[in-house]
Parts: sequence; C-alpha cells; structure tokens
Amino acid sequence: MSRANWFSRGKVFVKFVKSDARRASTQFSCGRLDSAMRLKAQRRSFTLLLIGALVTLLSLLAVLQYRWLGQISVAERQTMQTNLRNQTRGLQEEINQEIERAGSRLRISTEDFSKESWGELIDRYERWKAAAKYPGLIKDVFVARVDANEQVRLLQLDQSAKRLEPVDWPNSFANIRKRFEPMRRSFGHETERQAKERQEEESRFGSMIEHGYVAEEVPAVVRFAVEFEKTEEPREPRERERMKSALNELFQRVPLAILVLDIDYIKQEFVPALFKRRFTVDGTLDYEVALIYGKPAEVKTERRANESPLASAANETVNMFVMGSSSEFNRGSRWQMVITHRAGSLDAAVAQARQRNLFASFGILSVLAISVIIVIIISRRAQKLARNQMDFIAGVSHEFRTPLAVIHAISENLADGLITNQQQIEQCGVVIRNDTRRLAGMVEQVLEFAGASRGKNLYQPQPVDVKEMIEKALAANPILETQKDWQIEKEIEPNMPLVLADPTALASAVRNIIDNAVKYGGDHHWIGIKAKAKTFDHAPAVEITIADRGIGIPESDLPHIFEPFYRGREVVAAQVHGNGLGLSLVKNIIEAHGGTIAVSSAPGEGSTFSLSLPAANGNDSTSNRR
Repeated sequence: MSRANWFSRGKVFVKFVKSDARRASTQFSCGRLDSAMRLKAQRRSFTLLLIGALVTLLSLLAVLQYRWLGQISVAERQTMQTNLRNQTRGLQEEINQEIERAGSRLRISTEDFSKESWGELIDRYERWKAAAKYPGLIKDVFVARVDANEQVRLLQLDQSAKRLEPVDWPNSFANIRKRFEPMRRSFGHETERQAKERQEEESRFGSMIEHGYVAEEVPAVVRFAVEFEKTEEPREPRERERMKSALNELFQRVPLAILVLDIDYIKQEFVPALFKRRFTVDGTLDYEVALIYGKPAEVKTERRANESPLASAANETVNMFVMGSSSEFNRGSRWQMVITHRAGSLDAAVAQARQRNLFASFGILSVLAISVIIVIIISRRAQKLARNQMDFIAGVSHEFRTPLAVIHAISENLADGLITNQQQIEQCGVVIRNDTRRLAGMVEQVLEFAGASRGKNLYQPQPVDVKEMIEKALAANPILETQKDWQIEKEIEPNMPLVLADPTALASAVRNIIDNAVKYGGDHHWIGIKAKAKTFDHAPAVEITIADRGIGIPESDLPHIFEPFYRGREVVAAQVHGNGLGLSLVKNIIEAHGGTIAVSSAPGEGSTFSLSLPAANGNDSTSNRR
C-alpha cells in the first residue's frame, strides 16, 4: 500500500476520531442534561416538602408555646397575688406590733394611780424614746383623767419640763372624750336596747384593757393608763357581781393614755422602711405603697381629688391599724395601705412578663427557623458547587479528550511515516498547533480560576494602550487568523487615554470575550469592537464594547452567565465546547481593576459586552488590587 493511501486512511481516521468524539460528547451532554433535570426536580420537591414540614412544626410549636405561656401567666398571677397578700398581712402585723410596743410602755401601776403619781409614766416614755428603733412614731402624749367633779380633764406631757400640764380638749379628740365620759362607762342600763349596747361596750372595753385601740381620726393610740393585774373570776355568782361592780367603779376613774401618732413620720420614714425591707427581692422593689385616709368603699372604687392615683389601680388594700379593738371602735373612715405594682397592676405586670416571654420564645423559634433555612440554603449551594465541580471535571476531561485524540492520531501517522508530503505535514502541524493552543487556553483558564478563588492573583496595574491591546487579542485567536471570511469592524476613538490595568490580565479578559464572539457568532462571522473615552464615577475612564450577531443569550441565562461553571442549556445542547469559566474570570479581572462589566443580549440577535476601566491619569486607587 502506498504512503498516500496510508495518509488518506490516517486522515479518515482523524475524521473518525473527531466524529466519534463529537458523537460521544452529544450523548454525554444530553444524558447529563436529562439527569440534571431529574435531580433538580427531585431536589426541588424534597426542599418544598422539607420547608412545608418545618413551617408546620414551627407553627405547632408557636401555638403550644402561646398556650403554655398563657397558662403560666395565670399561675404567675395567682402566685403573685398570694405572695402580695401574705407580704401585706405581714407588713400590717409588723406596723401594729411596733405601735403596740410603744403604747404598752406608757402605763402606770395601780399603786401609782391611787397616789396620782405620773412620774413612772413619764420615765417610761423617756426610756422608750431613747431605745426605740422608730422614736418618731409618737408625736404627743396626753392623759385624760376624771376629777372629783366627774369631769374628764386632759393633761399634756411637757417634754422639756417632764411634767403633765392641763390643756383644753382639741376638736380632734371629740369622739374620744364622748366615748369615755364617766356616764358612758356605766353598764347599768335596763332596756333591751341599752342591754345590747352594754354588751357591745363590755366586749370593746374588754379588749381595751389589754391592748387599747387606734382612734384613726386623730390618729392616736388610746388605752387605759393603769396596768391591771389579772385575777381569776369567782365561781359564786354573788362574788362575780361584787367584782363586776368594783370593776365598773374602777373604769369610771381609770385615766386614759392618748398617744398621738406622727402621721408624717409614719408616711415618710416608718412605713417606707418596713415596706422596703419586706418587699425588696434581689435588690429590686417592684411595688409602691401609699397611705390613704377614707372609707374602704371610696378607696377601692373611686379616686378622690386629695387621694393618691394608686388607689384607683390598687392590687392590695388593707386597713393600716388593726391592733386591739380598733376595728370595733372605728366604723367610719380609716387609714389604709394601698400597695400597687410599678407596672400599674398585677395584670399589667403579668401581661408585660408574658409579652417578654412571647418575644423571647418567638425570637428563638424565628432564629431556629432562620438557622434551618440558612442550613438548607448552604447545603443546596454546597450541593450545587459540588455538582458544578463534577460537571466541570467531566466537561474539562471531555474537552481535553477531543484535541488529545486528534493530536494522538496525527502524531502516530507522522511517527509511522504515513505522512511525507510537505503540504500535508504543514496541515497536520496547523491542526496540532490549534488543538495545542486550545488545550493551553483551557489549562490557563483553570489555573487563573484556581488562583482567583484562593486570592493569589496579584495584578500590577500600569498604563496600557487599549488599541494595541485589542489588536493583540484579535491576533491571538487562531480562527480569526486562519479563516479570512470573518468581518471585524473596529471603531476606536483616537487620542484615547491609557487605562490603568495589568496588561496580561486585561488582554486575557478581552481575548475571552472575543473568543466567545467567535464561538457563538453563528454563520454571520461578524464582530464589532468599539473603544471610547467616558466618565465613570466622576473620573476619566475607557469603555470597550465587543458585539456579535450570533445565537444570543436567553433572558433566563443572563443573571447567571458570570457564575463559575455555568453554561446555558442551549449552549450545552448545541455542543459548543467550553468549561463555563471564561466570563467568570473576565468579571474577576475587570472588577479587580476597579472597572465594571455589563451585557445585553437577545436570542438570535447576538450579544454585546461592555467593559469600563479607569484611565491611567484618573483615580489610581486600584493599584495592587487583587
């Protein structure tokens, strides 16, 4: 067989290899496209199902949390009310214990009473005042005694002279004077009504003997000034009547100690001190207290002009003085403590706490939902990146296989001596050179992308002549060099400023766009290149526009064409070789130089890419950019 026949067979083999490579590429791409479509539909269904389950679960948790917090609020309201009531009762008892302790000291023995000696009472008052924790409780001391004319005389303690001086009855003591006149201390009434009143008086005075009471209209502690000795009641009726008569006679003569309380001291120091000590929890005082004088119904239902506004929103209202027979002697207006939460009421405090809990709970649920959504998004992106990387590996391997197969076939024919004609050798050399350039370009793109991804592409901006750079980029395209039917229209503005860029990187970016115009130019074989000066961000710049009249880019693909590894569905189906890295690298290069890139396209009408770069005599802040 002649060498020409072997060479012909070699060319047929090369054509067969190329045809087989294209057929395999079509089958591989179509299969990969169908598989990707199926996987994408499955992933979309799974994601929607997962999001639906998450929304349902979070909604259920939100409803349960809302109901649970409502139940907690009711229980918390009851607990706060119980604690408030207990603490208020404790405060009430503590106040009355302090007042009763002060009043119990100011008493004299029956022996001193018979001698009408008041020295012991004065000495006891002085000792109490020196040792008392709250000495300001008692403002004045009075003694009411019955004289020989059966008149109740009033004596006032002169604290500087330490003696009792006669004084007139103040108007505020009118009820006390009327209640303890000798004629009202007698229990010898005979009528049924008087008998009932006598029983009430006996029960009241029985408590008066031991504890006294607080006349709240003054206010003052009123009690018998004589300390009686306890005796057993006789068993015989005659003896009991004799004792009763003796006590009746004694009560008509026993003097009264009237201890006027300093209500200003009680409001400003006494009650606030006890209140703060009892109601402070962990250094926080959540309640306020106010002292109000009035009828209980008025305090609870309406707010009078001279009353505290706390009365209208009281959480707990109690009588302040309950010592001895105070409740029995005081039937009208009384001093009361009104305790209110700082939020306005317990309901308001519980509502605020519930709102805070709801906010915190729903905030946690929202953060959880957002975190899950972020995890899903990151997972989808990681899957997409992994899928793109696998597609990239498969695509690059496929792109490498076709030129390598051609080079391998031609090199074998050359090695076997099947190709000896000089013209045929030159043709084989051109094929090997073009495929080698293609391989070198793909390798260069992969290396550039790897460097950009790791941030290791250091550019050295310097003034670059745009016109010269465009000419070199056009000359570097092998198709434009070998095929003379391509029409290149250039419209480059004269006297354009130089651009500030890395010459190699900028040439690579422009060459990538020109290569795309050649690949996707279709049958029109036309490329339009324009360059002109412009102003960008108030600084001089140069705009480079590269257009073609090829297949164009679908509107759905435009937002993604600068993403790494992305290739449009029509491009994959048309079997146009590429790895999806070119435009991504172009964008990285242009933005690293402080420029911008834009694209406009329509299917079947071609595409136009516009690059804007700062001029060399403009803003040089892009130097040493990555």
